[in-house]
Amino acid sequence: MKRNLIFSLLALVVAIFGSVLLVGAEIATISNHNGETQIELNRSKGSGYLILSVVSANRDETYWELILNYYEGGTIVLGEIPSGIQKARDGYSINVRQSIPEESSPSFPTNEPLLLLVTYRSDFFGIVPGSDTFELRFSLDASHRLDEAPNKAE
Repeated sequence: MKRNLIFSLLALVVAIFGSVLLVGAEIATISNHNGETQIELNRSKGSGYLILSVVSANRDETYWELILNYYEGGTIVLGEIPSGIQKARDGYSINVRQSIPEESSPSFPTNEPLLLLVTYRSDFFGIVPGSDTFELRFSLDASHRLDEAPNKAE
């Protein structure tokens, strides 16, 4: 009996640790289609996306920032605000807004590498909303294409 309990707890720890390691790679992906950089935010992971921003590689300047308000996922084209209002799983409306720049389309520098940052709340194994906030970082080359795989930072 005691041995079965120990094995059950060990299996639970392995399952928890394994799922935590896999979450970062599945949260967001970047691809280039017809000259556009597209960010795909996975709909089935996370408790919601909070912020998507494009900053200089040294983080001195923010060129574009979207307040996602617990956006539940979908495709966002670099520099474009998702149109329409998304309905959340709980029935509430999610309205994405641009905070930087406030009133114009973003202007990205040419020939400068950038970072694309995705801030999100983690989902606690798909059962209950998580309380931890994570940031996923993508490096973009000077032509604003994916330069290297994402890095997860807490």
